[in-house]
Formats: sequence, C-alpha cells, structure tokens
Amino acid sequence: MRMRKKPNLGPRMEACDRVWVRDPAALKGHWKALMPAAKEIRLEIGCGKGKFTVETAKAEPDVLLIALEKVPDAMVMAMEYAMREHLSNVFFIDADATVLPDLFAEGEVDLIYLNFCDPWPRNKTAKLRLTYRTFLDKYATVLCDGGQIHFKTDNRPLFDFSLDEFRRCNLEVRNVTNDLHRDGIVGIMTGYEERFHSLGTPINRCECIVHKDTYKRSEERMERIRMTTPLVEIDGDEMTRILWKSIKEQLILPFVDLKVDYYDLGLPKRDETGDQITHDCAEAIKKYGVGVKCATITPNAQRMTEYNLHEMWKSPNGTIRAALDGTVFRAPILVDGISPAVRNWKAPITIARHAYGDVYRGTEVRATAGGKAELVFTDKDGNESRQTIYDFECDGVVTGQYNKDSSIASFARSCFQYALDTKQDLWFSTKDTIAKKYDGTFKEIFQTIYDNEYKEKFKAAGLTYFYTLIDDAVARVIRSEGGLIWACKNYDGDVMSDMVSTAFGSLAMMTSVLVSPDGKYEYEAAHGTVTRHYYQYLEGKETSTNPMATIFAWTGALSKRGELDGNEALQTFAAKLEKACIDTIEGGTMTKDLAALWEKDKAHVVTSDGFLAAVRTRLERSL
Repeated sequence: MRMRKKPNLGPRMEACDRVWVRDPAALKGHWKALMPAAKEIRLEIGCGKGKFTVETAKAEPDVLLIALEKVPDAMVMAMEYAMREHLSNVFFIDADATVLPDLFAEGEVDLIYLNFCDPWPRNKTAKLRLTYRTFLDKYATVLCDGGQIHFKTDNRPLFDFSLDEFRRCNLEVRNVTNDLHRDGIVGIMTGYEERFHSLGTPINRCECIVHKDTYKRSEERMERIRMTTPLVEIDGDEMTRILWKSIKEQLILPFVDLKVDYYDLGLPKRDETGDQITHDCAEAIKKYGVGVKCATITPNAQRMTEYNLHEMWKSPNGTIRAALDGTVFRAPILVDGISPAVRNWKAPITIARHAYGDVYRGTEVRATAGGKAELVFTDKDGNESRQTIYDFECDGVVTGQYNKDSSIASFARSCFQYALDTKQDLWFSTKDTIAKKYDGTFKEIFQTIYDNEYKEKFKAAGLTYFYTLIDDAVARVIRSEGGLIWACKNYDGDVMSDMVSTAFGSLAMMTSVLVSPDGKYEYEAAHGTVTRHYYQYLEGKETSTNPMATIFAWTGALSKRGELDGNEALQTFAAKLEKACIDTIEGGTMTKDLAALWEKDKAHVVTSDGFLAAVRTRLERSL
C-alpha cells in the first residue's frame, strides 16, 4: 500500500528522539543497555503504524521490544503512539530485515514477530518474502538457541509456503492454525488484523522454535557449483586479508565448491621463505592459467622495523608481473548515482599498464661525495661501453632500470588485441623527447607492430590508434568523454590508474587483471592493504572498508576459470555476484568512502560486514 507523504516528517521524527535509535549498529551486542532489567529482547519486523507494537509493550513492561520499519511515514506514526503512551521499553529502527546480522549480535534476540508481511505473490519474487529461507538464516543468526518466530498472515498461499520453508530449515513448528480468531479474539491484533477480522477473513498463525544444532542454513540446502581446475589463490596483508576471508566465507564458499592452489603472500610468510613463495605462486599461475590475488605490502624502511624483516623484499606484484611478462588492464566499476569528478567522462577509461621492468625491477645505490656513477654495458663478446651518469660533489642516489624488446612487443600486442576485443580506441604515451632511446624504443616498437599487424584490423573495426607524449595524453584524457584504452609504461600506469579510479569514484572501485602473452590471467584489487583501517580493526573497531575491488578480483578470476573450462554455471555465478554488488550500491547501501560521492537519496552507510551481508541477500535472491 502506498502511504501519503506525512507533513513535516523530519521534525516529527526528531520529536520522537527518545524512542528512535538512529545508529542501531552501534548497539550490536549491547541492546540491553537500553533496558538492563529486560527479561527478553523481542523484535518486530515491519511494525507499520505501531498498534501491535505499542500494545504489546504495554502488556509486557518487562520485555524490551525493538520495532523495525523501513517506511519512515509509517514509523513516525508508531513512534508518536509510543511517545503518547510514555513507554520506556519500546524503540524503533528505520531499517529492514536484510541487515539484521549487522545490527544484532548472534543469539541476542529471544523472539521475532512477523505480522502480515508482503506476500509477494508471483513465483519469481518469492525470494523477497520475509519467510524465505535466506531471511530465516538471518533470523536464526540473531535468535538465541530456543528462540522463537511468531508468524501471522491473512494470505493462505503465503502461509503454506512459509510452513514449507520453516520445515525445510528444520525449525520446530507448533500451534499452527488457519483461523486464529474463530472462537474469539486471541492475543493482540495489528491494525490490518482488525480490519481483516471485521471482514470475516481468517487469520493464519504459527510459532517456530530455532534449535541451533539442527537448523539447516540455505547454503546447506543448496548444491554448490563444482569446479574442475583450481584457481591459484594468493593471500595478502592487513585489512584486505581480513576482507579476503570474509568475502570467501560470505559470498563464495556457500555457493561454489571452490578448488584452489593456495599461497600465503602475507609479508611474514614471504620473509620466512626468503620470498620464494612469491616465485612459487607465479609458477602456479603459469601452470593453472588463472590466479586471484589479495593486496600485499611492499616493504619500506618502516615496515622493515615493524615486521622485523630479514630483507627489504621487492614488490610481489612486480615479481609476478616479471614472471608472466604481462600487461595490467585496469578499469573503473561504474554505478548509477556516483558521477565522475571529471564532468565530461561518460564511459570507462581503461589503463593498460606495462607490467614488466623499469623502476619496479630496478637496482639502486646510495652515492657518496666524490664518487662517479657510470652506465656500463658489456656485450656478449665482452666489449664494454661506458657513459658517465654523474660526478657526485655531494652524497646522492643512483638507479638503474631496464626493459626488453620482447616484453615491449608483448605489451604492444596485448594492447592492440584488447582494443579490438573491447572495441575501444587505443592511446599510447611516453616521454620520448627526453628519454630518446629508452622511451623512444617503446614508441618505435608500438608503431612497427601496429603498421605491420594491426593497422588494417583497426581500420576495419573503425578504431583509432595514436601516440602522444605523456603530458599531452593527460590533458587529452581529461578533456575526453572516456571510452578508451590508455596504454602506459609501468610507472605511468601505476600512477594514472590511481588517478583515473579516484576520479571515477574510488580506488576501491577499480578492476585489475594481469594478462600474459600466452593467455595466463591474474586478477587483483588495484589498491593497497588499507593499513589505517587495519589498525582500527586491531583496536576492536568496526570499519567501513570498501570490498568492491577485491570482490571483483574474485568474480573476474571465477568467470575466466569458467570460460577456460567451459563451466557456464561458474561464469553465471560471477556475473550475478557482480550485479548484486552494483545493485546494492545503486539501492543506496554502501561503505563510507562512497557515501560522500553519492548523489541520490540519503546513503545508508554500513560496515564492511554489513555491505557483504546486503550483497549476499541480493545474490541469494538471484540464484
């Protein structure tokens, strides 16, 4: 039923501040602080105008009653009713059942009332019913062992459906009736119930008891998708490691019979193995073809001390990229409701980053005053060529870096082919006016391969390739509408991918895949380990860390694994999980970083766990 917009809704809500819990997540595990002497905590889902809520609270003053209602226009009327009755044992939350585990601790609730919920009569919307198995999972989580669900409805098909769901979950069902008030009014009625009863409509009611040791969760009743070939799973560090585990447990393992070849690239393990484990996981990707990687720490001097490392190990990403000789393609994850900071960007900009060599495989030394740095090259016959880099009149630093024609050629071919596959123009940029030989080699190899192998293909596809200087490319990209691939050298791609992702919304809203010339794939999040949030987590604080990039690393890897193995079910699952993530954000539920960018109605900011729970709810509906 559509309710009329209540006049002065905001001020009326504010006037009910005493019974309105604005930040329910903050009370998770501590709801009895509202009423320490309460003998029970009861929850009503969908309180409407509050008749049942208030009358129940009046009848049982030693019970703490929490009422959820997602329609503020109805909830304000319920709160005003409670305020008029001067009740101190009833409180209200503007939320719905999908977020219950984010608001209540496991086993914190004694009884849940479900009164006259929407029947969602069409079969394809059955998963929206509040008695559907995935909602029952949430109730079973927050209810104590032996906790109860009391369910009433005038809709007989919904009641029969619900009884079946209750029994499939191994709930103990009792006191079932299809005409509750046949011999006289029983218990407290809702407003709807009074109306139905006056019309002679029979009311269905039952009670369910949750026994924790026998309850069957939805994932236990669902056949998981099977895999034939393992993924290479590469674990990481800090907050992303925490998210990694949660994503697997909440969004992957309940639905996929996951086969992995596991490598722990957390910094302590890399130090313990002398970084051998990084090389081992790269070889595993070569063997199995697809890997998925968590963000990892690249140590600096401060990390050396913090982790008591034996050595300042190189970037694990750099090591894996060198082993695979691949190209990193990064593109933003777009959602309706968050516009790019660059107003004229209308379509994604994909960064193609050469993932080999340059500063990431460089060698560096400290120079002392009076010394001379030279560049020495010895050919295969032992002949030396020597150039002075600098005569140091004071202390300084020197670095040496390299690249290979074969790797540059692989990079070029990957970019041209990816442009054809995705039907996007390709831009390439370096600084060959300064680094005439180094960057000039990149430019020449790209142009030669384009002219000899791809020019006619691009022409037939209506696509454009052009080269320009890196500073000019930056200006052109900012003025463009997007919808292009921007190929960059290793360091340029590292920096520009962060710039592009942030301008599109958030660094955590970026996909990243490393593609080798022989068709090996490594998917990862394009951001770091979120150190600040990790320290908050260690202090026992809940964080609102955006898991999108890490989820999309998993979906990318699962989809590619499915594609290579001919596993359509795995590909479909990955696509549905991505859609569930995007739909969750577009529905207004998001982590804190996105809320500041949100342009629609007020964002519902949740913790990382709350976001994963909301995504799972949508995912379960789609499966």
